[in-house]
Amino acid sequence: RTYVERFQLTVRAPELRHSGHVVTDGNANGRPDAGEVVSYSIKLRNLGTGVARSVSARLRNLDGLATVTDSMASWGDIQPGQEVSGDALTFTPTSTAATLMLVVSDVYGERLRQTLDILYPATPTGLLGIGAATSISLTWARVARS
Repeated sequence: RTYVERFQLTVRAPELRHSGHVVTDGNANGRPDAGEVVSYSIKLRNLGTGVARSVSARLRNLDGLATVTDSMASWGDIQPGQEVSGDALTFTPTSTAATLMLVVSDVYGERLRQTLDILYPATPTGLLGIGAATSISLTWARVARS
């Protein structure tokens, strides 16, 4: 005999996103410069429907252009819809071209992998803003990276 029965299974899972960060650096200009000790605090938001339990992250140097001195951060549990700031990660770049890898996990495994590029973008030129009743349009000239 064969029995067939239809059912619905509701699965709740966390979905973590890097929603913001704070950079604390040696000269307080908000930009990681070569030789400065940089403290990098990350905000995570849970966009999913399940709880992210015991969230932690590890920061790794990808290219040898930075020394990571505190590679671990933790957030604890993050409820659905909640945004939480974690412990600060600390590194010292030897160049502003340094790239780092952030891997965020919870008790179930990896939830987010992100490459961090600390190079600050060039200031846009030819910025033009046009306002309307329900929108604002911004245009600018592309600036080549040096």
